[in-house]
Amino acid sequence: MARTKHQISNSQIQNIQKNLKAVSTIPIEFPSDCNQLAKQIFQVTNSYISETTLKRFFGFIASDFSPSYETIRTIERFIQLRQNNQSSISSEFVLAFYSPMHFEHLNPGDTSFHAACRSIAIELKNNPALFESVMIPLAQSKMGQQFYYELFPDYSILSEFQYKGYEYFLEYANEYEAQIYGRCILFMKHFFDQNIRAMEKMVHEVMHRYVPRKKLHPFVRGRVFQVQLILASQQKEKKIDQLLEEIWKIEKKIPRQAEGIFLDFPGFHYFCCDGLYHAQSWQNLLELSRIALEDFARHKQFEWKGYYNQLLIYQCFALVHLKQQKKALKLFGQIKNTEFYFITKEYYIGLYNLLGVILKSEILE
Repeated sequence: MARTKHQISNSQIQNIQKNLKAVSTIPIEFPSDCNQLAKQIFQVTNSYISETTLKRFFGFIASDFSPSYETIRTIERFIQLRQNNQSSISSEFVLAFYSPMHFEHLNPGDTSFHAACRSIAIELKNNPALFESVMIPLAQSKMGQQFYYELFPDYSILSEFQYKGYEYFLEYANEYEAQIYGRCILFMKHFFDQNIRAMEKMVHEVMHRYVPRKKLHPFVRGRVFQVQLILASQQKEKKIDQLLEEIWKIEKKIPRQAEGIFLDFPGFHYFCCDGLYHAQSWQNLLELSRIALEDFARHKQFEWKGYYNQLLIYQCFALVHLKQQKKALKLFGQIKNTEFYFITKEYYIGLYNLLGVILKSEILE
């Protein structure tokens, strides 16, 4: 019986290739490497994939190739087994870390505690199998909700597998703010996938719940406007005048000095800037990024995460499009693109590189 072909997109194949290279001890740089890889896959899974199939899978043999279900299942099983062996922590360790009893003896503002949270988040980022084994218990746990899902929405893995956790987060985190926040994060997944219908649905769900006068963390309120502006940028008629009016009304009421978790950073401005960038509202982007950079005191934890550098990127884009190239070029030289926080690092490196290309083309002209 002929094997059933698997309907799989090029992006999915590229993702599997990346994960396969990451877990294999073989570099997979030449066609001959596929022979050793086939042996390694058989040793780990006890299932056979031919050397020729692997050559086609990696594009070493030019052909109209679509891998079978059996091939994809075997490769994914190999990846999962290798990731389980490579992981430095277990699911039991992760769940124990986020247990309520553990938190009784911790200060949530402790920097070493947050460093431990980051280490676990990075481990979950690099090990999809580990993430999937803990995503539901973390979504059910108040500690997991607050110190994983609310702190580490990772743009580089959101569309791959992390979105599944946020779907469970919405199921178990019933608070008003959590329901708004979770849908904003899932909107970004649909944005990265360019699924306009799903984006529209998610914004509708956000706005159905959003109450302007109700208390909301500036980060989350900023995301509410971020997703609306991004959606507007994808539509033929970019109707953002009312959004801009609301943004500036809110901005005027935000205190420049506040105490509380992440209240000492202009989070509302930060996320609105991303939305304004996508909506190409350059004058508003220039002014809002300026306020964020000049009116608020700077703090080390946001310096090393690169948040201020990211705001500079938005300001540079605005300056370029407002025909202030010299100012943009000078500002561009001040940006430290090596200091971006891991959860949005690839996103902002992409913006930084695009900005560099635009500035270079402007200079050549």
